[in-house]
Formats: sequence, structure tokens, C-alpha cells
Amino acid sequence: IVSNNVADDMAIEYAGAPAIFSQFIAHSTISHNSISNTAYSGISQGWGWGSYWPAGHATYGNISINHNMITRVMTRLHDGGAMYFNGCTNKALGANIISDNYVDQDLGGTTSTGIGAAWYFDNGASNWQLTNNVVTSSRAFAYFMAGSDDPNTPCMGPDAHNIGVSNLWYQ
Repeated sequence: IVSNNVADDMAIEYAGAPAIFSQFIAHSTISHNSISNTAYSGISQGWGWGSYWPAGHATYGNISINHNMITRVMTRLHDGGAMYFNGCTNKALGANIISDNYVDQDLGGTTSTGIGAAWYFDNGASNWQLTNNVVTSSRAFAYFMAGSDDPNTPCMGPDAHNIGVSNLWYQ
């Protein structure tokens, strides 16, 4: 459980560090945190672009990310989001729910080559439910990466898939 924390002015020297990061976790909760002024993503979950599964199976799932306030993120980098998701999750471990969060001023993707959104589902991101969230002053509410099987393409791995979105307020 990562709960009731304040993270402000993160990734000053190494811009690629998110405020909260976890790779292959199960049965976890990230809630009631306040994250602001980050060079990169506020919360980053998973890894492997859908192609890396420890011990031959996905060990990543049953995750709840709720009641977080994330403001002014992606101030230096342009390929991420307030919440960034990467890699496959295992549905058998339980539901992955992103609910009741507030995102303001996700600045990702503000350049012509940048990709960014409040919720960024990169290659292989799977089995997430995004519900009852609010986004203001951000370029987009969500980005869903389409993968590629071409080894010469920098974004390899399967498409983001099995992601539900409901009750989202975006301004």
C-alpha cells in the first residue's frame, strides 16, 4: 500500500523518474496521494511492453489506484502521462481499477513529436478499468498505444487492450 503521501518537485536531476513507480506487483493499492511538479509521469505501473512475463506468466494484477490528486506533471518529458501503464496484467489475480482520481495540467505531448495524456496505456497494457475520474487542463484524457510486430519499429509489443472507460469528466 502506498497511501497518504505528498510528492512535489520530483525528478529534478534525472527527468525520467516518476513520483511513484512499480513493475510487477500484485494485490496493491495506491491511494490518497498528492503528486505535483514532476518532470515525468506521476504514477508509473508495469514494464515490458507486453513481451516480458517473469517466470513465464504475468505476475502483475489486482491493483487499485484511487483518490489521488496529480497536478502539473510531464513538465520536461513528452512521452508519458499523469498515470502511465505498460505491460500485460493477469486477470486471474483480480481486477485493476483506476477510480476517483483528479488530474490537472498533464503537460505531456506538448511538442509535435510528443505523446501524452492524463492516462497513458502503452504497449501491452491490459485489463484496466478507468472509472469516476476527473481531468482538467490536459492535452488528452487517455492515450492507447497500438503495437507493432516489426522488429525495426521502436514501439514493439501488442496493442493496449481490454481497457474500460466510464464516468470520466474531461475539460
